[in-house]
Amino acid sequence: MGELYKQDKWVTLQEVPEVMRSIGVEKGFSRAALARKMRNGSFDVKYHLSGKTKLFRPTDIVAWWNSQPYYQGASEQPI
Repeated sequence: MGELYKQDKWVTLQEVPEVMRSIGVEKGFSRAALARKMRNGSFDVKYHLSGKTKLFRPTDIVAWWNSQPYYQGASEQPI
């Protein structure tokens, strides 16, 4: 899909890991990990509910990622 993160279309939860890969994030975004992040509130990207399906905008996902603190090393200190 190329630059999925630049497209202004809704994506499903299953496509969120692909959006993350399109911006260079390879780890920590399986469907199970995302479900955990949503339950505990750490993935707080707004979504639209279509039936039982949650839909997200890639631009919102990237904005959320860019707002997260970055960690370095085993001590996990924000940099």
